[in-house]
Amino acid sequence: IRLTKVENELALKDTQMRDMNDFLIKRIEESEKCFLEELKQKDIIIANLANKLDQISEVNETSSSSQTGNTSKIQKTVPADVSPTIEKKHNDLLLIGDSIIKHIREDAINPGKETVISCHPGAKPNRIANEFKKIVECNTFDTIIVHCGINCVPQYSPAYTSDKIVELMEMVRSLAPTSKIAFSGLLPKIGPSYLPGINDINDRVFRASMNKHCKFAFVQHRDYIINTKGTIDTSVFCKTDGIHLSRKGVGALEKSLHNFIQM
Repeated sequence: IRLTKVENELALKDTQMRDMNDFLIKRIEESEKCFLEELKQKDIIIANLANKLDQISEVNETSSSSQTGNTSKIQKTVPADVSPTIEKKHNDLLLIGDSIIKHIREDAINPGKETVISCHPGAKPNRIANEFKKIVECNTFDTIIVHCGINCVPQYSPAYTSDKIVELMEMVRSLAPTSKIAFSGLLPKIGPSYLPGINDINDRVFRASMNKHCKFAFVQHRDYIINTKGTIDTSVFCKTDGIHLSRKGVGALEKSLHNFIQM
């Protein structure tokens, strides 16, 4: 009797499950029909919009084509635009570089001649390149001297720094092919950790300047900052940082640059 009761209950549940499945299937089918109907309506709306856009495009093309003839007639009577030629100012010398050249005097290095000194404290070769591009847009120079690189020494290797300097000099040459171009050698910092790196940079750039394809000169300042003992005169540098020049150092750099320009 118990077994029969269980079987009846299972049969009832099975019937209920089939009914539930049939109900769910019908609901799913109805949902699919509604969804498909909505898609059809959207397709109809999109098609109508596309037709309207085509009609608008045809109207615009007709209008523009009708105006083209009038425009062409007007254009025939108007002269073509001619870009004005910028008349560049001619100068004798450009000295561009970082804060080492801050106190250099124009009359001390190139007396009586048109000289531009463009100083950019903290500048590395990339910034000097950008500033130079701005300057040569409106100026030409007989001689261009570039002094930069000391700000790279604490961060980059001598090989990387010298490569960037050479790239800068090649860019200067490309923008000023008729100018006499020179790189002003780096002055040694009074500090054992930086001095070897600066010497290495100067050596690499000097050897690059000797390459016939580079076509730039190298200004060596060593003879103007050594004392009678043949060692570096520490008094040409500021006592505060050992990098920037003292008044005596500015005078020594001015003399070195002046003698190079007169060569």
